[in-house]
Amino acid sequence: MSLPDTPLNKYERETWVELERLAKSTPGAGCHFLNSIKYRREKESGSSAASWQAASMADRPWYMDMMPDARHLEKHELPIGMKSGVSFTSICINTAIYLPWLASQCLEHGVKFKRGVVSHVTEAAKLHMSGSRAALVVNATGLGARTLGGVEDLEVIPARGQITIVRNEPGVIVGVGPSLEGPVDESCYIMQRAAGNWT
Repeated sequence: MSLPDTPLNKYERETWVELERLAKSTPGAGCHFLNSIKYRREKESGSSAASWQAASMADRPWYMDMMPDARHLEKHELPIGMKSGVSFTSICINTAIYLPWLASQCLEHGVKFKRGVVSHVTEAAKLHMSGSRAALVVNATGLGARTLGGVEDLEVIPARGQITIVRNEPGVIVGVGPSLEGPVDESCYIMQRAAGNWT
């Protein structure tokens, strides 16, 4: 979802290497390879949902150079109402498996989990298990970043989403952005979760 030449783009590129490794060698992590297809509509919305997907839905997305099998779809491969599309191998993460696996990896390496409440981001550094100041604090507060002292990022806004889990095996990840013709600002994706016939 990142824009080229941004810190987030750098994180996405570096994260791909690790996720690719997990999908190849660690089935217990809940990550697996799937073909991914991104469609662009003929009549696209200029909505907020469209803006945050702009980089991934571009005519030539930046990740095309990173994925060895990335290609533009031919006209005959496009559903009605779609202007263009790209196909590439991606990774799908079943977070119900991945997050407990990740916590178990932390525990195996001596990480201590500690809960606390902070009103300013600098207070988080004082929660280190050694009693010393932490050398690194990762801010993963999500919407809390709007009100967390020292951060107060007013550009963070809530997004409403609905996930429906069904028994199905599409064998692919499909994404399509919002349409000018739709009644609401929405986009849609379908994916097959690892370790189960659930989409």
